[in-house]
This record gives sequence, structure tokens and C-alpha cells, in this order.
Amino acid sequence: MFKDESFSGSNINRPGYKKMMEYLTDHKGVVKSVVVSKMDRAHNNQLNLLQFIKVKLAELNMDFVSITESFDTSTMIGLMMLGTFSTFGKFEREAINERTRSNRLSTALKNKYAGGHCKTCI
Repeated sequence: MFKDESFSGSNINRPGYKKMMEYLTDHKGVVKSVVVSKMDRAHNNQLNLLQFIKVKLAELNMDFVSITESFDTSTMIGLMMLGTFSTFGKFEREAINERTRSNRLSTALKNKYAGGHCKTCI
């Protein structure tokens, strides 16, 4: 099992992700599928997810299985569901970002603390 606690799934520069990719490459022909609890645990960036599955896992002859979203890329329906779920995941992430920015701006315009860490504070 590979974990990336405190790292965003929006990029591939994560220690656990890199270890997973090394493991998968070293075990080509042995590992048949990558199984995740939820698709966005591997990637919450649509392009990265599709490249991971359609390019990297395809090169390794491995499938991608999401337990909670009930899809498996070894089937045609699973591939279709992958596209659908990744589109909704992208929408959800962008909606959360938009609401967060809007709320922080509203708070800042009221001269209140809008959150975040002060990099120059002592």
C-alpha cells in the first residue's frame, strides 16, 4: 500500500506516488491491477489520471480499479465510467477552489483574516 498524506493528488511529485510507480515498473508482468479506494486518491487532476491509466498503466499492461466508484478499466464500461468520473472530479475540485477563493476575497475585503500561513511572520 502506498500513501501520500499531506500531499495533493493534483500533482505527481509525491513520495508515495513515486514509490508506487517504481514498484509497478519493477513488477511488470506480476502486478495485474492498481486498486484504489477512490479514483482521486491516485490523481485528482483529470489529465494526470488519464495519462496514468491510458499511458503508464497501459505500457505496463495493468488495469485500474476503483472500489467505491465501481469501475474497472479492463472493461469497456469501466473505461467509459473513468471518463465520466474524472470529468465530475475535475468539476468538483474547480468548484471547491472557486468557492474558497471567493470566500477568502470576501473575508479580506471586510478587513478580516482570510486564512493561510504568513511566510514572513516571526
